[in-house]
Amino acid sequence: VFRSFDNMGRKNRRNKGVNEWRQDSNAPNKKPKGAWDDAKGKRGDYAELERVNEKFEAYYKAQQIIPEEEWPLLLQSYRTPLPSTFRITSFGPFAAHLKKELLTHGFRASDAALATETSTSTSSSSSSSSSDTSSSTESFEINGEKIQPPTPLPWYPDHLAWHTQVPRKAFREHPELASFHRFLVAQNDQGNITRQEAVSMIPPLFLNVEPHHTVIDMCAAPGSKTTQMLEMLHLGAGKEIPKGVVIANDADEKRCYMLVHQTQRLQSPNIMVTNHEAQAFPTIDITLPSSSSSDSSSSSSSSSSSSSDTSATTNAKRNFLSVDRILCDVPCSGDGTLRKNPDLWRKWHPSFGVSLHKLQLRIALRAARLLKVGGRMVYSTCSMNPLENESVVMELLRQTKGALRLVDVSGELAGLQRRPGMTKWRVCDRTSTWYDSFDQVQNPFRAKLYASMFAPTQEEADAAGLTRCVRVYPHQQDTGGFFITVIEKVAPIPVDNVPAKAPAEKSQAQANEVLANDEEQADNSVSVPSPVEEARDEENEAEDKGKGKEEPKPTEGNNEADKGKKKRGQWHGEEPFLQVPATLAPDLAKIKEYFGLGEAFPWHLLMCRSERAPKLYLVSPRVNDVLLGNKTGKLHLINTGLRIFQRHDKHDGDPSRKPKRADQSSGDPAAMEGADLCPYRICQDGLKWMLPHITKRVAYICHKDLVVLLKENNPAHFMLTFETANALREISSGTMVFVVKENRDPSVPPRPVHSSEGMVFAAWKGKDAVRLFLSKNEMSSLRNIFVPEMLEKKDAERIEKQKARMASREDTEMAQADTKEASPAADVPSKV
Repeated sequence: VFRSFDNMGRKNRRNKGVNEWRQDSNAPNKKPKGAWDDAKGKRGDYAELERVNEKFEAYYKAQQIIPEEEWPLLLQSYRTPLPSTFRITSFGPFAAHLKKELLTHGFRASDAALATETSTSTSSSSSSSSSDTSSSTESFEINGEKIQPPTPLPWYPDHLAWHTQVPRKAFREHPELASFHRFLVAQNDQGNITRQEAVSMIPPLFLNVEPHHTVIDMCAAPGSKTTQMLEMLHLGAGKEIPKGVVIANDADEKRCYMLVHQTQRLQSPNIMVTNHEAQAFPTIDITLPSSSSSDSSSSSSSSSSSSSDTSATTNAKRNFLSVDRILCDVPCSGDGTLRKNPDLWRKWHPSFGVSLHKLQLRIALRAARLLKVGGRMVYSTCSMNPLENESVVMELLRQTKGALRLVDVSGELAGLQRRPGMTKWRVCDRTSTWYDSFDQVQNPFRAKLYASMFAPTQEEADAAGLTRCVRVYPHQQDTGGFFITVIEKVAPIPVDNVPAKAPAEKSQAQANEVLANDEEQADNSVSVPSPVEEARDEENEAEDKGKGKEEPKPTEGNNEADKGKKKRGQWHGEEPFLQVPATLAPDLAKIKEYFGLGEAFPWHLLMCRSERAPKLYLVSPRVNDVLLGNKTGKLHLINTGLRIFQRHDKHDGDPSRKPKRADQSSGDPAAMEGADLCPYRICQDGLKWMLPHITKRVAYICHKDLVVLLKENNPAHFMLTFETANALREISSGTMVFVVKENRDPSVPPRPVHSSEGMVFAAWKGKDAVRLFLSKNEMSSLRNIFVPEMLEKKDAERIEKQKARMASREDTEMAQADTKEASPAADVPSKV
């Protein structure tokens, strides 16, 4: 039977992908595109999505996830926009200042960002500020709705997490909140805050990360939880570089670069971004530091015991990185995010959970094998489906055969409202047929439904402690939905290839050796139960193989001959991180002399990405061990470390390249002389870790000088304060460092201290002018914080232009309508 010509070709594809929710362009009373709609409370001309899904309600009512009387509250919560939440960077220098501003000024914290903090304030100023506080924290109305100021989340430690009833999108739309929105964006760009959903903050808190821990985030993108764990790593280390590391992994290479952007805001040398499928994440080889290294006591161990506080498990052949903490925030159906993803209402189907169950189990099992004995792991999803939650946890406990146990965290995070995990649930196929056990399933559904999906017996559930799982529902504290389970590894996981009679003290080392020698075979042991595999027919087996994606073979990471090759089917990745070559010793000596670097500077922690070394990176001790051990490139590394030095274009080592920077090509003899004295300039990224070691070319400025440097592109020396101009005369032309310090001379009466106190900036000092070495985005965010009038002026001009365009469009449409009414004959089609 042949298809008709009407159904062939591209004819029926013409309207494929058309947004069926978009309003008709000829709809009556249609407002201009981009106009504000008071009824919808948003911009644009898209129809409001109906937040209803009968399958969703029927499925979860049948699962009895909550009591029947709470269903109206749950649905009402799901159908309202999600409140805006953000988290203050705990180890940042402005954490205390931001908390004070939010507590005292609320939505007007942006206007108070330049307010002073000093113990020398007079009583009159303090009384005026207190009177201002009482008025600034009052609520106000938007479209007749009362809006309360931001308040801290009651369960988050130290008042570091805040929320407000205003939805995230509304900040951009209401003029009353425009300044606060700019304040949030600028502080987020500077790494002082992170905009993150409230329930997304819970899993890292249960991990209890410490400064010496090795942490892996298996499915890290977009990176808000990664930054949270990175903050916890730094919080207990003070101003020193922590000994631990956070490895942020994601299967999508593009999302890995999103991770890089997100984590770079915190300027930490303890982060590594990798690109692996989580279920195939490799065992990491490391190079143990020498006995003379100060970190050898904490990062290496000759014992094979994994329960001690070490970063490596060793055996006679190889050294493996011991992982203390793992976060498995696995891919899921995401029905807990319906409040912020309303489009999911029309897409959601019960089969979502069925299709993801196997992948989630494989990721969890792989994480359990990587975790050291005594380590802690968190399995979490943003789904309410027990097939993605309790069933995965139950099968994980079965397959690890007593090596894991669930941790009771009911006493942690006081103030967080939660529900215990479920012990009974049912399984539904795509025809909406319900099953209570796998024995009831008939072909063809036996190939798609697994035995591990079904609820255990009550005795098995009680023995496993499934009620120790944590469920958070949207209607409890006005949040999204989330599922969290905290798991502790109490014994090595049995491996089939390890002899059963092996001595107990060698079992973990042998297991690691098996996993390292054959990653694919070890990963194949991470599978669904054998009864399910036997039930599959050949057709569905082939289908699964087609959908599966094997791990690509890596290129030889440190092999210069293979570097840059992009073989088909192989992971080409990024350039590897290398130790600084010996040929760079003369340049390093110039850097040391130019900046007066002390003997304590960690030269052994510097890395580069090519023999020319146009950029030098600072890494933490444990990151250094991982990089030196990754000689075969098995670990697909996207980025790590902080850029601390960069070659001047004149000295980039490639004679074919021409100078690009204005300060290098302008012909300024003083600037060229400064470049000759030191072939590298200092970079902003790792400056705060460099500052304690720098003894030369540092100038202290006041807040007034910082405002001038932000306002002007290349301010002259005389535009700065007299003290700063005198200090610049003592420094030769070239790269230098600015430190904001208000009271530099103890003999002078103290001046008010601004919120910029202690900030450091990389700069270039020319013969007559000076400039900051900051990117365009960094300059914009800093101007938003300290020179808001510049952006307010630009915003006002942009709004006026937008209003003029809208008015012109309305006039044009009215003129066209009048013309159409005046000539009705124009609507009659002409005869051919």
